[in-house]
Amino acid sequence: MRSIEIAPATWAVLDDEDYERLQEYTWFLSSKGYAYRKENGKRIFMHRDVMAEQLEWRKGRWQIHHLDENKLNNVRRNLYVTDVGYHTQTHNSKYNNSRGRSMRICGSLRGEQRQTF
Repeated sequence: MRSIEIAPATWAVLDDEDYERLQEYTWFLSSKGYAYRKENGKRIFMHRDVMAEQLEWRKGRWQIHHLDENKLNNVRRNLYVTDVGYHTQTHNSKYNNSRGRSMRICGSLRGEQRQTF
C-alpha cells in the first residue's frame, strides 16, 4: 500500500500496482473530498481510475462505493462497483438500514458477485 499527496497534509492511499501507474500525475482534492487529476479539460477521479477495468465492460451508469466511506482510501479491496440506485440509497439517510435494507453490491474488482439485503 502506498500514498500520494493530494493537497498539503492530505494523502490518498492505494495499492502498489496502482501507485506505479498513477504517481506520475498531479492530483487535486475536490470540494467533495475526492482525489482527481485533470486530463483534456476533464476531471478523472482516482477511485474511478483504479476501477476503470471494471467499468469498461459494464453498460449503463455505475458508481464506485468506498466500503469504509473514506473517499481517499482507494485500495482495491475497499472499492466496489454498484448500480446508481442502490448507491444513492446507501448514502441517503432515510434508506441507511432504516428498513433493515443495505446496499446491493453488483461486483467487485475481484469479480465476486455479492448481494446483501
